[in-house]
Amino acid sequence: NINYRINQTWLGSDQNSTSLWLEFRTYVGLSKKKARHLVAFWVFGDFQITGVRPYLTLMALAEDQKARSGRGYVGGRFRGDDYVYGEVEYRFPISQCSEILGGVLFINATTASNRLTNVNLFEYVKPSVGIGLRVMINKNTRLNLNLDFAIGVDSKGFYFSGTETF
Repeated sequence: NINYRINQTWLGSDQNSTSLWLEFRTYVGLSKKKARHLVAFWVFGDFQITGVRPYLTLMALAEDQKARSGRGYVGGRFRGDDYVYGEVEYRFPISQCSEILGGVLFINATTASNRLTNVNLFEYVKPSVGIGLRVMINKNTRLNLNLDFAIGVDSKGFYFSGTETF
């Protein structure tokens, strides 16, 4: 997914700016018999190309399309002019006779820049790790109820949702 955003004053913005959003997701199956056994990868970045954006329009943790990034931290905790997030999730079946119960192990990391205070992208990286339970409620669409627990740096949280995180 690639998006180039143009924010111009003549279109109603307070300031002129442009930004670039890049996103990539892929899923690697580990078993032909069990679709639930896979490794999932997700990475995205939001980069300010020109101008200055108002603070609340800068990309922040959990402000992705489904507000799912950054398990282990409160949404909005990290925000910046340039922003990169990555996550790897190992999904596996728990019960051998049925695909109703599944689990996940995941790790993610976030980094953001701040041009006003000279903080560069990747100067600080905030990781998080977690574990989760999946209960499949519709086998045809593979719709799950999710319960995850994640631990970040000086932070932790429980997360409840429908469908996979990504």
